[in-house]
Amino acid sequence: MLTCSRLVSWVGVTAKRTGTESTVAKWASNQNNNNRLRAGPGPLHLSALRLLDPTMTRRHKAPLAVALAGAATFGLGVALPLINAQRRLPSRRQPRPLTSVDGRTIRVIIPAYLESKVIGQTVRRLRAQLSVHGPAGSSVLVVASDPATALAAAEGGASVISAPREGKPAAINEGIRACRGNVVVLTDGNAQITPDDWPALLLEDLRAASLVSGNKQQLGEQESGYWAYERMAKGAGRKDPLSDSIALIGEFVGFRVEDYEPIPKGTLVDDIVIGMSFDSRGLRSVVDRRITAAEEGVGMAQQFERRVRIAAGLLETCLPALPSLLATTNGRSLVFHKVYRQTLGALGYWVMAGSVCLVAPPWSAIFALAGVAASALPYLRPNAPVPKWVRALMEGAALQVVPPFAWLRVLKRWVLPASPGWKKVAR
Repeated sequence: MLTCSRLVSWVGVTAKRTGTESTVAKWASNQNNNNRLRAGPGPLHLSALRLLDPTMTRRHKAPLAVALAGAATFGLGVALPLINAQRRLPSRRQPRPLTSVDGRTIRVIIPAYLESKVIGQTVRRLRAQLSVHGPAGSSVLVVASDPATALAAAEGGASVISAPREGKPAAINEGIRACRGNVVVLTDGNAQITPDDWPALLLEDLRAASLVSGNKQQLGEQESGYWAYERMAKGAGRKDPLSDSIALIGEFVGFRVEDYEPIPKGTLVDDIVIGMSFDSRGLRSVVDRRITAAEEGVGMAQQFERRVRIAAGLLETCLPALPSLLATTNGRSLVFHKVYRQTLGALGYWVMAGSVCLVAPPWSAIFALAGVAASALPYLRPNAPVPKWVRALMEGAALQVVPPFAWLRVLKRWVLPASPGWKKVAR
């Protein structure tokens, strides 16, 4: 078969014989250049070499530049929380004086719905911890929205308030009304709080702050890289165990009951709303890195729904309050830590992925799409033998699927305010 390169060689030999080398050489050079620019994809290494070719056209350079800009935007969202965790921006306000916690009891409030299989064990574990490390008279209160959960909580030794199902914020508000004079801890029906002496640590922390939270851990390998990053973003490695932050976890939030303001009905991220409420009034909020609340991992579909719901709630809550958040140290930290990566950070990632597809198609598109698909491995096979740093990169890429769906949910709620909420899975 006569290929273009063989044709050029044949013409060159013929030119030598006829004495027309200069004219034919110019023609052959043009043919080779055109062949290089117009050729099909060819082997992967040849496609890569074309990117380094000085004759590469603007058609290739433009998407490459856009991809680099997207990567920088995405990378900034990863780096900002880590930088901010080690060096805080100056605050514009001072916390107000703290009231004493001496002589107060601790009351743990658990808003629970369809938790009958786990609530009893959780209540018994909390009561054992409070009896040894908490003030005398400390107790557990469950605000139950279904009969089976109420019965299981009572059998575990908790005080029980039966309430209609009006959402978690309404259940928390109902429980708070029954806790005059106490230090309150909010947690979930399946959370495992460690260490056992967390009640003593909480009272110690409340002598320096008004609101105390902890770190979260998901048992097993699911999202282990993500939670390791979260711990770093909250100051892991610093000598002081307390880090100023309103990026709380709903599985452990402690405060004096008189500092609490009711959570508005329909709130999707109650922990963030509580943190913003305290911060707006000049009350110090901290994360104690010695305290951890752990939960069992869930299925991929359920975890994805949880991520989308939390991200949508974060966007609905924080975007309207952006000017006030940027006015405080903890507010800026929340923007750097949470809001940026659900907005500009995610946009940068998808701009980068889309632009890479256009740099040297089709191989660049195959490469980009394969990378996006491979990032789902930690969710499809949580126990796969993958190095931790590789798992962290994969999880970070996979989580970029969440913001687009969260934005769709936010838009749906704006257009259809009465749209149904998420469906609780019994546990």
